[in-house]
Amino acid sequence: MRRLRFWPWALVFFALAASVRAEDGVVLWAAGDVAGCSWTGDEATAALLERLGAPDAGWVAALGDLAYPSGTSRQFARCYDPSWGRFRERTLAVAGNHEHYTRKAAGFFGYFGAGAAHPPAGFAVHRLGSWSVYALDSRCLLDQGCLPGGELYARLEAELREDPARCSLVLVHHPRFSSGVHGSSTRMQPLWALFQRYGVELVLSGHDHHYERFAPLDAEGRVDPERGTVQFVVGTGGAGLRRLRQRASGSLFADDAHHGVLELTLAENRYAWRFVTVEGKVLDAGAADCHD
Repeated sequence: MRRLRFWPWALVFFALAASVRAEDGVVLWAAGDVAGCSWTGDEATAALLERLGAPDAGWVAALGDLAYPSGTSRQFARCYDPSWGRFRERTLAVAGNHEHYTRKAAGFFGYFGAGAAHPPAGFAVHRLGSWSVYALDSRCLLDQGCLPGGELYARLEAELREDPARCSLVLVHHPRFSSGVHGSSTRMQPLWALFQRYGVELVLSGHDHHYERFAPLDAEGRVDPERGTVQFVVGTGGAGLRRLRQRASGSLFADDAHHGVLELTLAENRYAWRFVTVEGKVLDAGAADCHD
């Protein structure tokens, strides 16, 4: 069932919108919770990606939980590779909790190689046009590495501090905010505060199997149109969808009835988004400027 809600302060956010054409920037298609040998949803989203232009143009962000149930090398080879594997050379991938059901996420890191967020760094930084894209393994939340005082937290803060890009986004499997079954992750709060401090525009997550867009929020979940970070939950890559629960504060749009991908156009100082379903419908779209 699709459920929509627009909050009054959504008008403030859209007042910042800027016209962004695909030819003005780099295109990034994103989804998580993708492939399993017992379903065909990943084949449908892979076909959608090809219709939208991948792998000949743009990039694909794979937001974790990519090869069910345990992210083994065999599951990546038999379940993920026949569908989303055709985009591997242009994929920015992060591990999810299912990848870590295999010791040290060996199947994931063996499949994606040096382009993934390998330990001990725990994150990778990609440059897409004028944007910086941080791919973060949120497993570090369980071993305290991503908390203030942790080694990974310190390295990530140093990277953000020195980053000259005006616009940046983060790929991480676990969402700080979500209206889904798993809900909002308080473990992500210190990282969200770090993202906001250094002006991160967007965070793309999976984990919950639905699509959802949030207003610009601070780490406490308060709306902050000037300095807040916008989150998209895109757990719609192929795994079974799950019904929304009570809507989280700041949720502007949500859909729990369609597999699909988020299409981002990353232009200089601005971005545009569309959530496109496997049937070719655009359910949510807009544009905004980056922080000053």
